[in-house]
Amino acid sequence: MTGLAATTAASERRLVNAPRLAAFLEEAGLDAIVGGSQANVYYLSGYRCWLEPLMREWMMRPGAGLGPVQESFAIATRAGASCLVVGATFAPDALASWVDDVRVWGSFGYDEELPAGELEPGIAQIRAAQRKPAGDDAAQALIGTLRDLGLAEGNIGIDVEGMEPQTVERLRAALPRANLRGCSNLLRVVRMVKSAPELDLLSRCAELNEKAGLATAAAARRGTRVSELRHGFRASVAAGGAEVDHYSPGVAGIGLSTSADHALGDGEVFSIDYGCILDGYFSDAGLTVALGGVAEPLRARYDALRTAIVEVGLEAMRPGVLASSVHDAMREFLAGHGITACFPHGHGLGIELRDYPILVPDTGLRIADDCIDLPADLPLEPGMVINLEVVILLPGAASLEVEVTTLVTSSGARPLVVQDRAAPIGPA
Repeated sequence: MTGLAATTAASERRLVNAPRLAAFLEEAGLDAIVGGSQANVYYLSGYRCWLEPLMREWMMRPGAGLGPVQESFAIATRAGASCLVVGATFAPDALASWVDDVRVWGSFGYDEELPAGELEPGIAQIRAAQRKPAGDDAAQALIGTLRDLGLAEGNIGIDVEGMEPQTVERLRAALPRANLRGCSNLLRVVRMVKSAPELDLLSRCAELNEKAGLATAAAARRGTRVSELRHGFRASVAAGGAEVDHYSPGVAGIGLSTSADHALGDGEVFSIDYGCILDGYFSDAGLTVALGGVAEPLRARYDALRTAIVEVGLEAMRPGVLASSVHDAMREFLAGHGITACFPHGHGLGIELRDYPILVPDTGLRIADDCIDLPADLPLEPGMVINLEVVILLPGAASLEVEVTTLVTSSGARPLVVQDRAAPIGPA
C-alpha cells in the first residue's frame, strides 16, 4: 500500500528530522530503525492513536495479563523508505501518516451484508490493507515487513523500550541473521533537534498555551476558586484545537497541584504551571499571579528569579556549551542574591513533556544503548527547544515561578514565543 501520504493535508507534515536521522543511522552502521513507543512511532510515521497505549489485555479478556492489546511499529531505512505496521482496529488513524507503505495486522469483524459505497482513495487503501493483513499479530507483521524490505540480514535498531519483551524475542528468533540492536536512546538523541514542521507545531502550541494561561491569571480575583481557573484554561485550550496536559496552581506556598481546589485569598501571590498538547506536541510554561501589591521581600525574590531565567539562563545558552553550564549559571546568580532554596533548571520539549537535553548538574551518567554512547551532560545544538524554569515555595506566604520556552540558534538562544515575565500578573 503506497501513496497514502498524499491523501490528507495533515499527512504532508513530516515530523522527523530526516537528515539528522540519516546521519545517526550512518554513524551507527544501521540499515533501518524500528520505533515501538507511541512517541517514536508518531515521530517516524505521523501515526498515533489515543486509545492504543491505554488498552490492556485484561480489559478485553478478563483475567488476562497487563500487556497491551496491540502494538504498532514505524520503520525508517537509511535509504529513506518508511513503513507503518498497525492493527486493523486502529488502522483508520493511519490516514494521518505520511509513510510510503502501511501494513495492517489482525482483523476486525465487519458487517458486509449491505452494498458498499464508493470510498475515498485513502480510505479505500486502508480497507484494502485490512482485507489482506500482513500477519495475525503485530510481531508476525513486523517480521514479514522487515523481510519484504530486504532487512532479514540487516543491521536494525529496535526501540526495545517501546516493545513487549516477547515481541523482541520473536524478532530475534525469526531473523537470526539480522543484527538487532537496542536504539531507544539513539532516537531520543535524534529527537533533540527539531525539524521545521516541529518548530512550527511547538511555536503554535506555546502561543496557544500562553494565551490561555494569561487569560486565567487575569481572571483571578479574591474569592475565585482554583477550579474555575482550570475550567477556563480547558475551554480556552479546546477552542484553539488543543488538549490540556496540566494546569497546576500553587497551594499556599507548599507545592503545586493539578486537583486541589480552594478559594483565592485577598492579596494572594501564587504560581501557575500550565501546558497543553497540539497535534502530539507539548507546551509548558509558568508564571506568578499577584492579587494585590507585592511586598518588597517577595518582589526582590521574583525579580531575581526572572533575571536568572530570562537573562542569565538565556545568555548562557549557546551552541556547544554543556547543558549543566546553563544550570550552573542560573544557580550561581541566585546564590549571589541569597536564594538557594530552589532548583533552576531546563529541559527539552517536543513529543514528550521532557526531551533531551536536561539542564541540571552533571550526573556523570551516560546516555547509552546498543547504538549510541554519550555523556548525559549534552552540548547544546541549534534547533533545540528548551524550557528554563524555577520555582520558589514559601509555605503560608506565596509560591513564585518563572518558566519560559526558548530556541537555541546558531548564534545563541531566543524566546520561542513572546512570554512576558517582567512582573507577576495581576487581575485584568
